[in-house]
Amino acid sequence: MDNSEKQLIEDLRRGDKRAYESLFQEYYASLCVYAEKYVIDPDIAEEVVSAVICDLYEKGKAIKIYTSLKAYLFAAVKNRSLNYLKSSRFKELQSTQGISEENTVEFASGELIDETLIGKEVEKEILSIIAELPEQCRKVLTLSRFEGKKYREIAEILGISVNTVETQMSRALSKLRTSLRKYLHMLMLL
Repeated sequence: MDNSEKQLIEDLRRGDKRAYESLFQEYYASLCVYAEKYVIDPDIAEEVVSAVICDLYEKGKAIKIYTSLKAYLFAAVKNRSLNYLKSSRFKELQSTQGISEENTVEFASGELIDETLIGKEVEKEILSIIAELPEQCRKVLTLSRFEGKKYREIAEILGISVNTVETQMSRALSKLRTSLRKYLHMLMLL
């Protein structure tokens, strides 16, 4: 932690409005993007970040930051996002989807998740993404992941080089990773 960051933390402890404006300008946007990875909804992400900053303001002199301010803020946003998922989101899912407690699993974090609902939704999304892949890319992914073929075998079957197989597989997996990012917070818990 450098001196300017230490000074900013001291100013935050004293309730200096300029320090909070500085904190807001520097971190708000990136914290919202980070929160959105957990809560998906941008409006809820903004609520989460605003709540973290308000908590920081309300705690005032009690603020204890042992790492960097940035690390503290990102950890606080992650915790607040996970707490949101534990409370509101699942209750909403229960009421709108008719999910019963018997179909749920409680994870170490205390979050309840309907395995069936998540599994079906993720599977549907994966099949949709695979269907949208270019033909050769789709064939390579299918032969590798669903039929268990090695890259050399795939190259022989399709009449292409092993390097082309590697490239096509890399593209397919990249597309899947990017498209499934919205499910990451749920998949990490599984």
